[in-house]
Amino acid sequence: DSPSNDGNHTWGFDAFNNLGDAINYAPSGSTINVEPGTYNQSITIDKSLTITGPGIDVEERAYINGCDPAVSITAGNVTFSGFEITNECGDDATFSVGSSLENVNVSQNIIRDGYYGIYIDGSKTLIQNNEISSNTYGIYLTGNVSSTSISNNNIHDNGEGISANEPTFDELTISGNQITNTNDGYGIYFNAINSSNLTIGGEDESEGNTITGNIYEGLYISSVDDDSTVTIQNNTIDENNTSGSSSTGGIYLGPINQSISSVNIYDNSNSANSGRGLYLNQVQDSSVNISGNI
Repeated sequence: DSPSNDGNHTWGFDAFNNLGDAINYAPSGSTINVEPGTYNQSITIDKSLTITGPGIDVEERAYINGCDPAVSITAGNVTFSGFEITNECGDDATFSVGSSLENVNVSQNIIRDGYYGIYIDGSKTLIQNNEISSNTYGIYLTGNVSSTSISNNNIHDNGEGISANEPTFDELTISGNQITNTNDGYGIYFNAINSSNLTIGGEDESEGNTITGNIYEGLYISSVDDDSTVTIQNNTIDENNTSGSSSTGGIYLGPINQSISSVNIYDNSNSANSGRGLYLNQVQDSSVNISGNI
């Protein structure tokens, strides 16, 4: 074979026929542009790179079919966009972001068929404009996820939409997402918030999430403690608890206690849920502000 391809590149130097070799040979800080095709491999990104596929709103996509996880990021300053990613094994994450990383951007991908669609283990991550479906958990957060932002994703037909297991963070924002049709869990679930600032939605209507058609509560936060602030604003939280098995369908928070935690619930549509639209359990020594909801 000729050492050069039609694009005036050299095979094995700046052109490769698989993603793993491209990542291994690329210097830190490089951009890797990936052509349409099917890549039957799992990849690990262990250096600062920008990896760009052809996009998801195109006829010819770049498909990554890997296994537990299909894509793993273990370095900071990584941008990954423009792929359809599936997990052929389905026992772990389709897309994994390792611990203690900064400036990871995961955008404009289709991510499906894993136990976790995206698993974030304590890193500062921007997750935006992805379609995440057919996973047990759409997005799963654990560890220190300070300054993580989850925005404008279509998270649908998962067991549970967004789930957080004892995360720690100063600030975390969930805005502009569609979180719909869970079949085994909540739209959004946090099992504890301690000394944190959590925003679900935002002051502008465009920042609100649409959380509808989920089998249990649209939003469930099991406890708010230790000087935390939770703001739920401009969301559409309708037609949840489709199983009818929960006493609350829309928003459940509690207990809310200790050290003057603050909960602000403003300007949400919270209607046509099976069961209570809003339930606050055991409010103690806290500030709760509720206004403008329908």
